[in-house]
Amino acid sequence: IYYISNGEFKVFKVAMGKTNEVFKYNLYALQKESIMQNEGIYLTDDSVCVIYYAYDYNVNNKDGYKYTSITRLMIFDKETFEVKKNICFDGDYSNSRVYNGNLYLITTEKVDYEEPEYVCDDKEEKVEYNDVVYFNYAENTAYTYITTINLDTYEECVNVQLGNYRYDNIYMSENYLYLVSPKYNDKIEKVISTVYVYDVKKGNAEFFGGFSFDGMISNQWFMDEYEGRIRVAYFDNYAKSDVKINKVAVYDIDEENQKFTRVGFLDEGIGKPGQTIRSVLFEKNIVNLVTYLTRDPLYCIQLVDGVTPVILSELEAPGYSQYLKSFELNGEKYLIGLGYTDGWQLKVSLYKSNGENIQIGKDFVIDGYDCEVFENSMSLFFMRTDAGVEYGFKSYIYGAGNDYYNTRYGYILLDINPNSSEPVSIIQLFSEEINRLVCIDGYYYAASIYGTLTGYEKVDGKLVIVED
Repeated sequence: IYYISNGEFKVFKVAMGKTNEVFKYNLYALQKESIMQNEGIYLTDDSVCVIYYAYDYNVNNKDGYKYTSITRLMIFDKETFEVKKNICFDGDYSNSRVYNGNLYLITTEKVDYEEPEYVCDDKEEKVEYNDVVYFNYAENTAYTYITTINLDTYEECVNVQLGNYRYDNIYMSENYLYLVSPKYNDKIEKVISTVYVYDVKKGNAEFFGGFSFDGMISNQWFMDEYEGRIRVAYFDNYAKSDVKINKVAVYDIDEENQKFTRVGFLDEGIGKPGQTIRSVLFEKNIVNLVTYLTRDPLYCIQLVDGVTPVILSELEAPGYSQYLKSFELNGEKYLIGLGYTDGWQLKVSLYKSNGENIQIGKDFVIDGYDCEVFENSMSLFFMRTDAGVEYGFKSYIYGAGNDYYNTRYGYILLDINPNSSEPVSIIQLFSEEINRLVCIDGYYYAASIYGTLTGYEKVDGKLVIVED
């Protein structure tokens, strides 16, 4: 198990619930005076890629406070843990993906002088006018560095584009990398999201084109590419409160002319006036979508011929689901919703999903709030079983009597069985500050925020610590 926490990269050898730390590396040693954030860890066949972001506010008598930042990529050998490569990138970390043996790293740096220049391969170059793409209502206020690193040869290829400073969301398909940047425009009193698209089919991120829409998305699940089209679910929360603000649009991708043409659109909107989209799950030509203001309609939308959105059904219930996950069991499709009750307690809901979502049982309510899964789906524990799935996540747990001031982190592991009298039941509530949970060869391993790892085995449906 490869794990980064509190500025340390650790490797554990595990077997039959027993754990043995075999390697530890202090990431702070390279950036002693910086504030550091762990940003990502990726495994390849023979390497471990660790990404972190460090920044300083240095006091300088002449210039006052000076902000400096750096994004660092460290590549370790998967077996010997030797450092194969240590690469620094200027700018603020934005996001990253690994696909087809390449690491795509996105960093940004604000423009603060009249003649834009960028540094690449230790030399300074001017940004030519043909490297600047002007979209309606977008601002070219920062350099965007799309760096492709071949994880076999470590060859780097940098594509620099002038664009917006922030990319709140990133979506990647096998063909394209989509960077989404929302910006409120005072003149038209709307949020316009600009989508910068990069072609990755040849192994490098080459600028392809872009498009924009009136509104914003909350995460990568609001976008999906399928059969040569990109589909987007979005909302405009600056619109009038008496109108439907949620939309689904479908765009054809014209590879020859590098253009995006909108071919499908839900003109009348989705949900009730004022409701915003809380979660989206695209599955081929079906879109499951949740909106919320005071009630929770779960919509099932079909993209007829892959283009025209048509609402098949809606299920209204209290609260809302903020993250949707599907699974199949004995030929039936099911949908798990993780979200909040109207009283802002966490809840898990189970639906049978066959073109019309039907809830199974009641909401399973947890005395807690906040869940990392909403921002980072990689924190979810999801394992299929013969009867359904095991489903786990970290959240804040209220103290006794729902005491808000006596909360703590907790990790909850649930059993989801559609055919049980209790479709959602609790397996374990970890009292420690557990960050992640994995299962290997039938044994469970819980990693804490302090970098420790504990092994468990299941006994009578509960997890019991394996003692050495």
